[in-house]
Amino acid sequence: MDFRDRIKVMQRFWVLLQGVFRSRIILVGSMLLIVAAVYGEVCSFHFLPFWDDDTNIHRNPLYSPLSWESIVLFWKAPFQQLYIPVTYTVWGGLVAMSRILAGTSISFGPINPVLFHGANLLVHLFSTGIVFIILRRLLATQTADDSSLKASPERILWACVAGALAFALHPVQVEPVAWVSGLRDLLGGVFALAAIACFLSLLEESRPLKQFLLYLSATGFLILAFGSKPGSVVTPALALLLGVSLLRSRHYPLSRLYWLIPWFLLAVVEVMMTSKSQPAAELARSLVPFWARPFVAFDAISFYLGKLLWPAWPWSLCADYGRSPNAVLASGVLFWTWMLPVGLSLALIYVERLRRYLIPLGVLVIGVLPTLGFIPFNFQIVSTVSDHYLYLGMLGVALGMALAVCQLPLRLAVLLPLVLISSWTLLTLLRLPQWRDGENFFPSTLSCNPKSWKSRHNYACTLDAQGKYPEALREFEEAIRLRPSNAEAYNDRALTLMKLGRNQEAIASFQLSLQIRPTSGAARNLAALLLTSSNPSQAAQVYRFAMQIDPHDLQNQRSLAWLLGTHPDDTVRHGAEALALARGIVEATQGQVPLFLLTLSAAYAEVGDFEQALLVATKSAEVFQATGDPRMAQYVRQHILPSLLAHQSLRDNPATPQINYSSPIVIPR
Repeated sequence: MDFRDRIKVMQRFWVLLQGVFRSRIILVGSMLLIVAAVYGEVCSFHFLPFWDDDTNIHRNPLYSPLSWESIVLFWKAPFQQLYIPVTYTVWGGLVAMSRILAGTSISFGPINPVLFHGANLLVHLFSTGIVFIILRRLLATQTADDSSLKASPERILWACVAGALAFALHPVQVEPVAWVSGLRDLLGGVFALAAIACFLSLLEESRPLKQFLLYLSATGFLILAFGSKPGSVVTPALALLLGVSLLRSRHYPLSRLYWLIPWFLLAVVEVMMTSKSQPAAELARSLVPFWARPFVAFDAISFYLGKLLWPAWPWSLCADYGRSPNAVLASGVLFWTWMLPVGLSLALIYVERLRRYLIPLGVLVIGVLPTLGFIPFNFQIVSTVSDHYLYLGMLGVALGMALAVCQLPLRLAVLLPLVLISSWTLLTLLRLPQWRDGENFFPSTLSCNPKSWKSRHNYACTLDAQGKYPEALREFEEAIRLRPSNAEAYNDRALTLMKLGRNQEAIASFQLSLQIRPTSGAARNLAALLLTSSNPSQAAQVYRFAMQIDPHDLQNQRSLAWLLGTHPDDTVRHGAEALALARGIVEATQGQVPLFLLTLSAAYAEVGDFEQALLVATKSAEVFQATGDPRMAQYVRQHILPSLLAHQSLRDNPATPQINYSSPIVIPR
């Protein structure tokens, strides 16, 4: 085939595309179907163990029991050092739906990961559609104003599709879409994009009433974005940058941007709330000298540009790059990595034909601005950079792709997006299985970054959960070697040592954990181990110490109440204190936790009130049954209730050891 024949084939292909592009509904629908087909396998993925999914969802104490009161708590104060009540409310709705479909009560029951992964995919599809809408509005104005961007309506549509697909299918988007906890980024992104789309529409609207309605809608989306992800605080800045571009291309007065003033005020409030809710950020602040923060930020920008341009071997994508400020300071790379973003910016400024790409670059940088390290944040102790931080900034990549399609010669305008998007799609498909479950996730992360102490630690926890204790112990030792100050690693290593029967080593490991950073979970685990080692008095002291560390951790009160109410040693038992503790935790949970009710029943029996003990034990059996644990319900009815009817305290019940004080309570890692 000679050159002329190739030109004819290209022209025929373009004519075919023109026919498809005339139907926008078919075009957008086909685009979204492609995205759904690429990411569809995530709906079969599991929750990732020990990588936020447990603490956020299936081990979240406010979802077990789930109630309106627990949802309200997410709106009253930060949870897990983040104030994202919108995201937690959505997760709560998915938890409720899981239990309804499983046929259990909403309060307790199984949690289905399929619904959560499906929600992630659905939100990503909405974001892709909104990116298409934003690009349509921006390109329609810029191509009309810039002679070098003159393009047919069909080419503009192709540019918008190419940009939206670049946003949706680039492999950096695998992390927020395939990771259940990535819904934070997805919701923050989709609401921020919706706010920007409404605001850009407002700028071109001349009717006051419609302007006001668009502004209300945009502000509503903005507030939802702030409540979904703290990083969406940059939405006003993105709206300002894109708004200036749109108004200048339309030759409209910039005074219309005054609508953004309240948005920036809301953003200041959001920044203050986020900084206050992240105490770990104080540690990051102390570790990063003020003079180094701009260098850390430029290093992060340079890192992101590299990953966007070449997301493949040998610089593959992974969940933990370990690029903390300490790491880049120690290596010295931050003293030269600033040259890439600065050099790129200067090139875009001085080459006239490239100046239009300053806006996509600005969108990308503003999108990741909250996590560049100017203001320290929690995860910066592990790494300043992470793929999911790029979600909103990927709008800049989409805009850059769309502008290139409008500017390039016809052949390149067709071939370049096809080659890039096809390559990115292939890399995305290859990367997706790494997020299927913990068995795939942690080895793949460690193959990319063997020095990731966080991944090493969590992989050890995964091996422990699978019963592979010797292998888990080796991973714990390596995690501690990589980060000796990791108190949680000592605690979790002790739990594995307990399962291997090495109790004295486990006690020493718990004590090391408490010396580094006292936590109520480590103290509770140590107390449980002391009980199995026949040291009930010491165990009671440690339980009281755990309550001092965290008075709101009800498990400590339950464990101490059970010990004081059921232990055979008269010098250890204290019925009145056990009753007070048990009443407190039952009232705090409104009688919806069956184990707390059973503990209260044991306390009543210890003080001789067997009538109340019987009533409460009966209720605990009912709640066990309602919450999907018929085995425990049957156990209470067959063993506990007969003892109480015989006025026999639970410590005298020969079957009690199945649930007694000697059972260590393992905390979520």
